[in-house]
Amino acid sequence: LLRGKSATLLTFGFLYNMWNACPVAIVDKVEEVVESQWFRDALTDLDYDAIVILAHMHVEDPLVPVLLSAIRSVVGDKVAVQFVTGHTHIRSYAALDDMASSFEAGHYLDTLGFLSFDTSEGLFDHRFIDANIEALPDLLDVSVSHEDNEAWMTPNGKALSDLIIKTQTDLGLLDYVGCATRTYYVEE
Repeated sequence: LLRGKSATLLTFGFLYNMWNACPVAIVDKVEEVVESQWFRDALTDLDYDAIVILAHMHVEDPLVPVLLSAIRSVVGDKVAVQFVTGHTHIRSYAALDDMASSFEAGHYLDTLGFLSFDTSEGLFDHRFIDANIEALPDLLDVSVSHEDNEAWMTPNGKALSDLIIKTQTDLGLLDYVGCATRTYYVEE
């Protein structure tokens, strides 16, 4: 259980059905776990406001509805269920039913995924936040001018940014060479 100031979240963690796991690791199949007594007991015996599933799988993996169906069969459809997924490393969101959704927040720190739970409505909300020097001050409601951006950088971050700009300049990647007059698509 994760206990916050105003809500308690029942939290489970699942892997996909890893068929090629290391022999010393035991990975139980999701379909078997959701039928186990301990899983059903956790859903019925504990006091919580919502359920969070941390799942190392795609946002719409076929195991997501397996998990949701097993949860719904025990607690009904009035409990909020939030899947926090992340195997494909994409920015994606899927509404699963009126009280459940699946959320994957990107990869390589290009995105900060933010979830909140509104106890008055009993629902989760999500945000995709671009992880960059422009978005973060705005998120924190802090006014930072372009000249002050360096105040947000660590020495290593500044050195890396300087190296990237130098490399782009040396390779001519910042030079404007033209503009396509139309958009081109590759048809499959």
